[in-house]
Amino acid sequence: MNAPGNNYLQTMKNTSLLSGGNNAFVESLYEDYLQDASSVPAEWRAYFDKLQAVNTGHDVAHSPIQRGFLESGKRKAETPVRGDETRKQASVLQLINAHRFLGARIADLDPLKRNPKPEVAELNPSYYGLSEADMDATFFTGSLVGASGIILNAAAYTHTSVALYDALRACEKPIIEVHLSNPYRREQFRRHSYVSLVAAGIIVGFREAGYTMAVDAMAKIIGSGAHERRRPN
Repeated sequence: MNAPGNNYLQTMKNTSLLSGGNNAFVESLYEDYLQDASSVPAEWRAYFDKLQAVNTGHDVAHSPIQRGFLESGKRKAETPVRGDETRKQASVLQLINAHRFLGARIADLDPLKRNPKPEVAELNPSYYGLSEADMDATFFTGSLVGASGIILNAAAYTHTSVALYDALRACEKPIIEVHLSNPYRREQFRRHSYVSLVAAGIIVGFREAGYTMAVDAMAKIIGSGAHERRRPN
C-alpha cells in the first residue's frame, strides 16, 4: 500500500513541466537556449536565465559534445578495419606477382601424372594471410596489370644484351632489377649490368623472396608517383 506522501510526489513528478512527457521538450529548449538564448521564447529564456544564475558555472550545450563522442567512437571502430583492408590489398598484389614468377613451377607439364607437383608456399593465398572469407572480396589489381612497372630478372642477358638495354631505356615505366643470387660474389663479367643502368633499384641474393621485396618496393614507387628516372647518355 502506498503512503499518501508517495502518491503526492508521484503526481507532482508526472505533472511537472520538467518531468513526464515534457522532459525531452524542455531539454531540447534548453539546448537551444545554451547555443542561442534569443532562439527560445521570452518566458523560457527568463526561466533558463534563473537556472544559470543559480549555477556556479556557465552551462554549455551537451549535443555537440555528444556528437563528438559518437564521431570519435566511429573513427576508432573504422581504423582497424581500414588497416586490415590495406594489409590484404598488399597481400593480393604479392600473390599476383608470386604467380607471375613462380606459377610455372606448378604448370601441368606431366600428362601421365608420374611426378607430383611441388608445393610452393608462396602460391597459396594463406601464405599472405588471406582466407576463404577473402575469396569473394574485390581488390585493386591495377598497379600490376598492364605496364605500370617492370620487375625483371634478365638472367644472362643482364650482362650481355645491348638490345635489352635499349628497349628498357625507351620505357617510361619504373624498373626494378632482381637476381636470385648475388652477382657480385660470382664471376667478374657478371658484375656488369645493362639493366642497372636504367633501373630504379636492384634486389639481389635473396632467392625467391627477392620478388616479394620487389613487389613491395614497386607498390611504393607507383603509389608515391616517384617513378621518373633520368635516362643515361
